[in-house]
Amino acid sequence: MLIATLKQLWLELSIILLVIIVSGLTGYEIGRQSVNGENQLAMLPKVENKLSESNVISEIDSINGGVDNSSISIIDNTPQETGVPSVSEQRIVFGSVNGTKYYNYGCKSGDRILIENRVYFEDESRAIEAGYEPATNCKF
Repeated sequence: MLIATLKQLWLELSIILLVIIVSGLTGYEIGRQSVNGENQLAMLPKVENKLSESNVISEIDSINGGVDNSSISIIDNTPQETGVPSVSEQRIVFGSVNGTKYYNYGCKSGDRILIENRVYFEDESRAIEAGYEPATNCKF
């Protein structure tokens, strides 16, 4: 009776210990990926917007059955100039006005810096000239 109880207790403790170890390793890997800037969405294909004003108007024509579309205008919803460099500019790096490291776009550590506290550089050499050094957890 005592031996059966001890075996049951040992089995339960083993299962609990296994769950704790697996949870810890999973949390460690998730944290490592977030610090290294690894992004699973980067594997998804990029979708290009192939809509143009003429394509949209011809599509509306086909739907309306030839109704006059002269009053239709297409709204330009392209982002306006904000003073912050475009993310598509791959060579631009940025640092914090309060720090000594510089980051590239897509680096999770750099994402923590508030926009108003960022200082932008045209490339890595300009950041180095200004006294900044690359962040070790960002891929350059």
